[in-house]
Amino acid sequence: MIVLYLLLMIAFLIAALKLSKIQYLNESRYELSPRLILVISYFVYSVAMPISRIFFDSDKMTYDIEYIVAQVLGATGILIGYFIQYKCLRFTHNRKLKHESKIFLRIPALFCMVIALTIVMFNALNALGWDFSAILNPYGFESTLLTGNEEQSLFGAILELVAISSILLSYTGAYNTNNKSVLLISLLFAIVFSMFYLLRGSRNLAGMMLIPLLCAYFYRKPIKLKKIFISCLLLYFLIYTVGVVRNIGFAQVGNIPIQLRMFDPLTQEFGTNYGVFIKWKEMDQNRNLLLGKSYTIDILYNLVPISLWPDRPPGAATKFSMDYYGVSHYTELRHGLGFSPVVEALINFGYIGIVPIFAMFALLVTVLESWFWNKDSWGIASFAFMIPMVVNWNRIDMAITAKMFIIFLVISKTLSIVIFPSRHSILRIKSIFNHHQAGES
Repeated sequence: MIVLYLLLMIAFLIAALKLSKIQYLNESRYELSPRLILVISYFVYSVAMPISRIFFDSDKMTYDIEYIVAQVLGATGILIGYFIQYKCLRFTHNRKLKHESKIFLRIPALFCMVIALTIVMFNALNALGWDFSAILNPYGFESTLLTGNEEQSLFGAILELVAISSILLSYTGAYNTNNKSVLLISLLFAIVFSMFYLLRGSRNLAGMMLIPLLCAYFYRKPIKLKKIFISCLLLYFLIYTVGVVRNIGFAQVGNIPIQLRMFDPLTQEFGTNYGVFIKWKEMDQNRNLLLGKSYTIDILYNLVPISLWPDRPPGAATKFSMDYYGVSHYTELRHGLGFSPVVEALINFGYIGIVPIFAMFALLVTVLESWFWNKDSWGIASFAFMIPMVVNWNRIDMAITAKMFIIFLVISKTLSIVIFPSRHSILRIKSIFNHHQAGES
């Protein structure tokens, strides 16, 4: 059964990759795109279990069959969503960017990036014991505005996305205009940002910075399927090695002898989906279905900061961790368990909901991707930022993924008005300035 499941997922990968090509008027080709990453990321998270069973001889669990059925249903939904787009909607991409008559301004771009780097340094120094809240208190700000844990601060997520947006927009603008100085500075700032959060153990934020930059670099460039497989294998073994090193490090801290289990992919990042599914099956199943709540209302709830709404209802992933650990409030959680898109579909509509939910999500990814693809530099940045969001969908709930993407769109669109003003706006400002000077003379 395990081998059959692995073969089914390989068949899913082959079929979905064929439907993941970017469609032009007379041709189709592979590009680094959200639809491509959705297929690859879902496949990688799904095959951690069979790899563990075949190569590490891990113990079979009671709910393995149900997990296999759920994952295959999810894969089927993705294929249906892509097939609808491919056969019915037929989104095509133009070869040229949409003409907007906009100008890339170096100074505002550099200014925004300096502010972004300053935010990172504030967090770094604050984590080392510098109390910046004492500076802000006399001006009426809460003492929680800047804290060591940015995820618990009032504007934590917004500050991080301001940094990511400003660097990403500056990079895309400099790359499109061949401005090497701003390009190098944006890359330097991106490395500093990513290294800081990697050292703090926040791989997610580092990935949200580096992955969109990689996508922006390969934007509109064809990629051969062979290179895709080689790159994915290298990336998989890199993440796998990091997980092994981490497990061994924890073992040494706890004086635990090194065991074969520490090399098992189910004990690492790619085992999140399986672990969440098993824990969910072991919990009390006599609960009412959410009937789409986590895909609709929870997204709106998550847009309200917890500091403004302390009793805000928890999202699906947080509620799952709270139920598993038996706590009544999110502040009592020491850490989360991650989440699974399959489990989220199950708690909303049961097994019957997996295929339509996954099909709609796959279709949504292709629609948004096609819409952003032919836009300006803001569209390129939004297109690129979809990729880490698609990856996150495999490990967190939809509400958090949607919240991060919505906030990014608002922030990046606001910054793009400053960094990429229209020629009409520039000419109007110059006209007002010249008229004012003429009046003074």
